[in-house]
Amino acid sequence: MPFAFSGFPPPSICITLVKNIAVKLPEDLLGRLDAVSKRRAEGRSSVVREALRRFLQTDPERSATGSFAQQAAGVAGCFKGPRDLSHAPRHMKAYGR
Repeated sequence: MPFAFSGFPPPSICITLVKNIAVKLPEDLLGRLDAVSKRRAEGRSSVVREALRRFLQTDPERSATGSFAQQAAGVAGCFKGPRDLSHAPRHMKAYGR
């Protein structure tokens, strides 16, 4: 019986095209990858993809994507001075001139 008449929605099909790459790993790193893969019951590729995504999201020098806040996360809060200049009238005297 066709899906339209069976009362069930048609199955959704999602196809993701991926490219293969080859990576050479030292034995200790491969061992750690295998341990994580086994603990999570996931394939090596899945673990490597997740690790690479996280690395590229958290390292602003290697990632050209993301919001300004994401890219500035490494330097936010590392400067000394007043937290918000707009709350101190003496800092706003010449603003807009």
